[in-house]
This record gives sequence, structure tokens and C-alpha cells, in this order.
Amino acid sequence: MERLVTYDLALLLVDPAKERFIVDSATLDHALAAAALMDAVHAGVVSVDLLAKETKRRLVPALPKAPENPVLALIHGKADQVKPKRLVFDLGGSTSMHRKERSVRDLALHHLEGIGIVTTRKAQQFGAPRAPRVKVVDKARRESVLSAVREALVGADAPDPHIAALAVLLRSVDADRKLFKDLDRKLLRRRVAEIVEGDWMRETLSEAVENAAAAATAAALEQPTPGSAAAVERHTDATPSRW
Repeated sequence: MERLVTYDLALLLVDPAKERFIVDSATLDHALAAAALMDAVHAGVVSVDLLAKETKRRLVPALPKAPENPVLALIHGKADQVKPKRLVFDLGGSTSMHRKERSVRDLALHHLEGIGIVTTRKAQQFGAPRAPRVKVVDKARRESVLSAVREALVGADAPDPHIAALAVLLRSVDADRKLFKDLDRKLLRRRVAEIVEGDWMRETLSEAVENAAAAATAAALEQPTPGSAAAVERHTDATPSRW
């Protein structure tokens, strides 16, 4: 199996019992976008000028042509003089249901399903399409990755970059407390702070995901209840003037 943070993060964020992700769609897409960017940087597909001021650091393709891996190729095609946070927001801001190109989530699930780790099936609610159900077939694989992240969180040694990235991203979407319910939350925050310290890219992308998750939560809370006066008013305001 090709070892990408993107694939392992998608796998860890699935609840095997409910066959659904443990975070909302917007948070999931931003987290996977950050994971894909981490993978691309680690693989040497894109680079960032760390000598520039933090506010001016931008991504540039480090390879003359896109790699064969579709996740890395997606990042390669988008990382042209764009800031890391901007790329995470752009890639995580809309799913494939709203655009022609495949999202990082689509690519990750397609890969995991292709090698027999998960299966997916379409889901609907009241006739409207919902996020697909995801069944974890290779539970041993998931438990292996989960165990490695746990060891990194409770240990004192520096974890390898792959596991470190997973620990940081799980913390950024508050998923670590759901996956490791027996571990103290203060311990989790403190340990991840140690892991991310001194790594500008991990810190920047973690912050981008946290901000995106907070914005998604705020937007969800602002959505009016269907049938309410606010919903009717919003629908009326959205109606084209020609009608």
C-alpha cells in the first residue's frame, strides 16, 4: 500500500460501527486537503521557501510534471505561487458534488476501495444524496495505524513524520479525543504541541484546518431550520428578481 497521510487519515476518520465519518463533511475535506499538501511536500512534489517571511511563503511545484499518484498530482497542479493556507481552504471548500474535478476525499476513498481496505455505497435521505457509507473491510490495517498514533501520543520520543502528521491533523479536527477516549485531553493537547513545535508547515496547516472547522461549525449553526420564518425569508431573498 502506498503510504500517504491522506489515505491513513481518511481511514482513521471513519467510524467502523456507523460506517460514517466522525467529523462533518467540511471539516473532513479541509483535513484531507491539508494531509495531501503534507504528503506532497514530504514527497518533494511541491516546495515552499522557508527563508521568506512567514506571511509571504508560497508553494511552487518542485517537479517539472505531475506525478502519477492522483492525490499528489492534484496538489502539483494547484500549488503555483499559492499560500499553503489558501490551498487548504480552496481544496476543502467544496466537494465533488459542486465541481467537476474529484476532491481529495474522492481520491482517497477510491484508492482505499481499490486495494480492498474499505467499500463504499451511496446513501440517501428523503430522496436527496448524502455522503456515501464507508465500510472498513481491513480493520487490522486501521487498528495498526491507530495503535501507532497512540504510541506517539503517549510516548516521549519523536514520532516519524507520517505518524506525526496524523497526530497533528487528528488534533486539529478534535478527533483524537473521539479515537482515544481513555487518554487525558490535556495530555493530548500538550503532546501534539510538542510534536508540532518547530515545524512551520505542520503548524500552519493545523491552524488552517482548525480555522476551517470552526468556520464550518459557525456556518452550520447559522443555517435556519427548514420551514422557519428565517428559512422562508432566505429562500425569498435568493429567488431571482425575474420571478
